[in-house]
Amino acid sequence: MFTFFTNSFSQTAANTRTTEQTKPTVEQRATKLVEEIKTVTTLTDEQATKITAFAVDFFKQKDVDDAQNKGHEDALAKAKDIRKATFQANLKTVLTDEQVAKIKAHFDNKRNEENRAK
Repeated sequence: MFTFFTNSFSQTAANTRTTEQTKPTVEQRATKLVEEIKTVTTLTDEQATKITAFAVDFFKQKDVDDAQNKGHEDALAKAKDIRKATFQANLKTVLTDEQVAKIKAHFDNKRNEENRAK
């Protein structure tokens, strides 16, 4: 469901590096993700806090997975699938079905635009 959501945001975070090519912190990536979600649907303070925590966990695990599985595409793909499934399940615990649908539509559209630009 949020396949592109997590893929696109990871790529977006990578594309927003400073001129020194320093990687944004986990917290910066999580905050940016939540801010993008807020442009799509209204979040309560409680939802935003929980989603930020989910995103921090997601990006921390992504960094660990990337470091541990560098050069092992199968292991990277498996870790990515597990990470995404966990993140998606967590989101569904705090968002309404309507919010989930809006977010999915947003990231599907974003993916389609990026694919057309290639």
